[in-house]
Amino acid sequence: ASLWLTSTFDLWSISTLQSGLRTEVQHALTRIVADLRMGTRIAAGSPPNAAIPAAPNNTTMTFYLPADLDPMDGNTTIVDATGNIEWDLATPIAYVYDAGLRRVLRVGNGGVTTVIANHVQSLTFEDAGVNPALRADEVRVLLTLQGRSARGRTLSATSAEVVRLRN
Repeated sequence: ASLWLTSTFDLWSISTLQSGLRTEVQHALTRIVADLRMGTRIAAGSPPNAAIPAAPNNTTMTFYLPADLDPMDGNTTIVDATGNIEWDLATPIAYVYDAGLRRVLRVGNGGVTTVIANHVQSLTFEDAGVNPALRADEVRVLLTLQGRSARGRTLSATSAEVVRLRN
């Protein structure tokens, strides 16, 4: 009976960990993708392009979000009176992989740091320069989380998504 109980607990522990990792990786990627869809990749001049360091340092990405910068134009939208998108150039957004603490951080809004995911094994951002299969306005995000079960078994969950940025 003891062996059966131990095996049942191990199975439950592994299933719970795997499910938690899958949920966390999907939530993190959903958050990152929602932000990135608002950034630009192939714009000339203003707005600025999203910046991804060259591989193998492509574990961060910096970009800017649209904002209603002119409350006096009366339209309360991210589009100015002449029909152009207003970009918050004073507040860049960055997604950063902190390998030492195994987490993904979102840094923005004047330096406010938010933990997007824990248990991170790897995070990479790819553009057409790294991955020729991507279009000029696309970025591929690859995120892997990893954890250990109660009995030391290593499990991981990986998710990837190609994001088409605004231009």
